[in-house]
Amino acid sequence: MFAVWRWGQSICFAPGEGSSPYRMFPRKPSMTPGSGGRFPFGYKGGHEDSSCLDEQVQWAHSARRDLRFSQTPQVVPAKLLRQPEAKMPNYPSSPARRLAFAAIDRGLLTWRFARLGRRFMRVQGRMPKLALPETYYDWMQWRKVFDHNPLFVTLSDKLAAKEFITSRNSDLKVPRVLWVGKGTDAIPKEVLRGNVVVKRNDGCNRNFFIRAGKYDRDELAQTIRCWRSERAYGRKDAEWAYGQIERRIFVEEMLGNEDEPPVEINIRAGAGKVSYVSLLLHAKTDRESLIYFSRDGKRLGVEPAPGVTDAELDAIALPEGYQLAVAQAARLSQEIDYARFDFYWSSGELFAGEITIYPASGYGIIPTLKLKEDLIENIMRVWDPRNSWFLSTPQRGWRGVYRRILLDELDRRGSAVIS
Repeated sequence: MFAVWRWGQSICFAPGEGSSPYRMFPRKPSMTPGSGGRFPFGYKGGHEDSSCLDEQVQWAHSARRDLRFSQTPQVVPAKLLRQPEAKMPNYPSSPARRLAFAAIDRGLLTWRFARLGRRFMRVQGRMPKLALPETYYDWMQWRKVFDHNPLFVTLSDKLAAKEFITSRNSDLKVPRVLWVGKGTDAIPKEVLRGNVVVKRNDGCNRNFFIRAGKYDRDELAQTIRCWRSERAYGRKDAEWAYGQIERRIFVEEMLGNEDEPPVEINIRAGAGKVSYVSLLLHAKTDRESLIYFSRDGKRLGVEPAPGVTDAELDAIALPEGYQLAVAQAARLSQEIDYARFDFYWSSGELFAGEITIYPASGYGIIPTLKLKEDLIENIMRVWDPRNSWFLSTPQRGWRGVYRRILLDELDRRGSAVIS
């Protein structure tokens, strides 16, 4: 038991002192209110503005901690021990839970999801908090590890997603599928005439564009051979749903043309509510840029590509089908806690595209910090992980115990994220 306790101490750090937010037995804080000492269990005094605990409540928590672990009787004013209106701290509510959450993080990031931890570290500059997530980025990694909703497999499969969309709204159009198979030799030549796209039904950026029937068949065959030889898409980033899809190749009609390409509308939504909208311009080119809007069409910001000026993007108006796309995204998202829904506005008609469960793999690479914070705040107003499949469905074994504890901690914290 002593060895386990020492190991727990080695992996539990105070916030800002390591990769985990949990500290089992911290240094003794100052007992003088306003002295700048630590919060109980390692919470830093410098964080008191964001913790919603005033100095007296901070002292009361410290006093209660000392009463619990000290053999010397101490007297604490009763009025300081009763603060029902005070917001509880963000760290776990008991030493056993702190040790359990820290052990889960250490175990997952050391063995099974070590690659995920390294990739997250390269982008975010820290390790993810998987057991008790604190930010949007943590919750996206948690989704990969724990939230294995069977519906995610359907939505991540481009062909199955089309059936899902049309079953929820038969009036909403999707690009026509001209052929489905597993290899290139069987693709009829007449299918590849005109403007079409050859795609893989799992993954991202697995497209081969053919315009006016002009293409190199050897190049197409080589491309699809590479697709077939690849390991499951998303494996490096632990995107579980892609690994459950039966891989197929299909040919789809291409919307628009070179002179008038379709406008791509990406909408983040969940539980029937829309978070924000982005227009993707010049997709899959070196001029690919994004314009962000609120649900009501208010411009939130831009993300221009190199060589593209803000003035060029400011001249872009909302497409006619904007509000229609927002309404359709809200309708399609009623069965899922959060996802990105893609639409295309082409020739005066709205087409549904893909549904993405792991947008940007949960790393959120947006160069403008203020814009990134605003967008994430909009997402978390809509996305409540307590509505996820994992937390809303009974689980077995240790997962069931973990689910109950996590729900209790989230209810106690009052929010999925720590601002």
